[in-house]
Amino acid sequence: MVKIINQLSHLGYVKAIRGKNGGIMLGQPADNIAIGAVVRALEPLSLVNCSGDFCHITPACRLKGILHQAIEQFFTRIR
Repeated sequence: MVKIINQLSHLGYVKAIRGKNGGIMLGQPADNIAIGAVVRALEPLSLVNCSGDFCHITPACRLKGILHQAIEQFFTRIR
């Protein structure tokens, strides 16, 4: 939890105040925070790892494009 709060704080989504009277509060108005942007910032998603030389079907594979579209549609929906 501390790690996530630290990341959110660095990204400006929350303000974390340490100490006896500390706590966590939003770093900007809630209306300005898109859940899709938060998820993208914290978890760069890739349904499959198509990078590198390990995949033998890369030249003929159409799956990479389809999965990329699926991820983009997911983020569009949660915007």
